[in-house]
Amino acid sequence: MKASLEGWRDAIADPKAAAEIIAKHVKGLDPEVVLAEIGIVNDLVAVPDTRDKGLGLIDLSIMEASVALIARSIENGSKVAAKDVYDVGFLPQPPIKP
Repeated sequence: MKASLEGWRDAIADPKAAAEIIAKHVKGLDPEVVLAEIGIVNDLVAVPDTRDKGLGLIDLSIMEASVALIARSIENGSKVAAKDVYDVGFLPQPPIKP
């Protein structure tokens, strides 16, 4: 988890380098298209909440609402709880911030 979040942090900090690395390892990708895609994702990821609390942390009320939405559409969904699908214990300390 730590390495993944560090990768996100690094991609946010240097999108051009991240695009070049991705294009190098995934043949056929255009680095400029990858760079544009990284920019879009970074705008969604590097928000005030993640800058303050770190990458990977999800507000419990938002997670509960998401799980409830999914549970309503599947059989036995009422048995699923947010604590069953998300555990902050896997997040590194100190938090990795963009």
